Amino acid sequence: MLPDTLRRCLARDVKPALLCFYGPENYLLERACEAALAALVAPTDRDFNLDVFVGREVQAAQVLDILHTYPVMAPRRCVLIRQGQDLRAEQMERLQAYVEKPLAESCLILCCDKIDKRRKFFQCFKKNGELFEFKKLSPARLPDFINQQVQAAGKVLTEPALQLLCQRVGEGLQEVLSEIDKLVLFNGAERLIDVEAVAAVVCDTRPEGIFELVEAVGERDLARALYLLERLLQDGEAPVKINFLIARHFRQLWKVQALLGQRVAPAELAQRAGVLPFLVPQLTRQARLFAPEFFPQLFDRLLQVDLALKSSRIDPAALLQHSLMELLPLAQQPAE
Repeated sequence: MLPDTLRRCLARDVKPALLCFYGPENYLLERACEAALAALVAPTDRDFNLDVFVGREVQAAQVLDILHTYPVMAPRRCVLIRQGQDLRAEQMERLQAYVEKPLAESCLILCCDKIDKRRKFFQCFKKNGELFEFKKLSPARLPDFINQQVQAAGKVLTEPALQLLCQRVGEGLQEVLSEIDKLVLFNGAERLIDVEAVAAVVCDTRPEGIFELVEAVGERDLARALYLLERLLQDGEAPVKINFLIARHFRQLWKVQALLGQRVAPAELAQRAGVLPFLVPQLTRQARLFAPEFFPQLFDRLLQVDLALKSSRIDPAALLQHSLMELLPLAQQPAE
């Protein structure tokens, strides 16, 4: 599961002096950090040669002092800074001189949710070290990932079970793996995991109300969309998030419609559109409900709503309701 570039980097005789792991996929990021530590500092050497800090609490002077201290009876020492995105600006500036000229006997490892590559600090980090990004797994790749993990555990998912599991789990791989572990334990000696097992074990972690809303919008069901919108707002759902997810759904429909026009096969369509394979029939049906010329108008309108939600004093509920009432009746079905 580690990137090949990281494997090669850690396998070199000359080890990296600077490593930065960043991105929203925390599970893969943590595995990368563990692999780096395993390659750089033996467990028996860590009492004297591994120091761990949290970004907001970092004092550059202390970190620099450790990095400039020769390792104790080991080839190198490591300093690991977790939550590196919280490093205070003044502390980052003090660390920059070291990043420009790191020592071969030490390795500075940063783990961050995100980084600003425009900052000189990270430009120097990239020049003199290694940056590795860990993105969320795309929906189109999720079924293959799940199948691989289930097969590694000696089990097999039926197709309906796989589809239900993909629908119910969130985006984080740690959550996905946790649900797979529960399924494996639940199934016991039985090799085949069926849809009944998934239904019994895996809770639906998605914000279902929002997905019901975007489905109603995709079906051009204005009455149901308005009802679900009102319910979501009453439950405290953020208006900006609702507008964003509606826009994302329409982007998926636009992609699917364009790919259908190119006569792309269904199996390939899921990958190229970046959606789960079992959603292709539903998205195909919905995409055919909208004329191609409708989408540019729609995206322009949704952008206006987004800006108004963030900057004006107009009631958010009224903005979203008016947007749906304006857009859905305009979406004329294309001529066959």
